[in-house]
Order: sequence, then C-alpha cells, then structure tokens
Amino acid sequence: MQNESINLTKAELTYLEQVTATKMQEVENLMDLTSSCFNECVTNPPGTQLSRTEKNCLHFCAYRKLEAHAISIGVLNVRTSKKLNPAQNQLQKLIEPINKK
Repeated sequence: MQNESINLTKAELTYLEQVTATKMQEVENLMDLTSSCFNECVTNPPGTQLSRTEKNCLHFCAYRKLEAHAISIGVLNVRTSKKLNPAQNQLQKLIEPINKK
C-alpha cells in the first residue's frame, strides 16, 4: 500500500476532532453504563458467576440505558446532519468505511 498525503482544510480537521471527541465520549458513556448497571444489579461481591437474577438485571438495565441513549443520539444526529456543509458530508463519507472496521 502506498502512503498517500491527505490535505485537510481547517473545517475538515475541526470536524475530525469533533468526531474523535464524540467517539471518546461514547466510550466513556459505555464505561459509565457498565459501572452503573453493575452497581445497581450486583448486590453481593461477585464470585465466579453471576446469579440468574443479577444477569437478568444487568441485561435489562443495559437495554434500558442503551435504548434511551440511542433515542437521544438519533435526535441529535437528525439535528446536526441538517447543519453539515457539503465538505463535511464528503468527509463523513470518507470516514464511514474506516469506522466500520
């Protein structure tokens, strides 16, 4: 594979920084969700396995929180996608295949 130089405008670079910050925030949110649900559902110090009740609690806790998060992100994405300029839309198309890997 040949190294290719990519020249980005200031707006495109700013957009990439925003995407990176958003991804970092998503990871932090997932860590918070995991910690929150664990603290809510696992009442006894964990042994080698979780009880059936703890597993069910973790499942439904995570589901509820992820569903709420997905709804809020969906609303946010609809709002922000209307504000993107054509250069940002083009850059987003270039980034999407990278994000899927």
